[in-house]
Amino acid sequence: SHKSASKYLEEVDKYISEEVTAGCMDGPFNQNKIHIICRGHFRISPFIVSRSDQGAGSGP
Repeated sequence: SHKSASKYLEEVDKYISEEVTAGCMDGPFNQNKIHIICRGHFRISPFIVSRSDQGAGSGP
């Protein structure tokens, strides 16, 4: 992942956990498992975090 994801590791872990629990995302998968799922080589985009202030009283 992009270095920005490491800066907000707790938030990233929480987001991924919520998405997996909701059934919107699967994983995590090791390299061997993803090769089986994708039937060969695969390419992914880095996970990048962009933070913005939503103002007082606003959600994340």
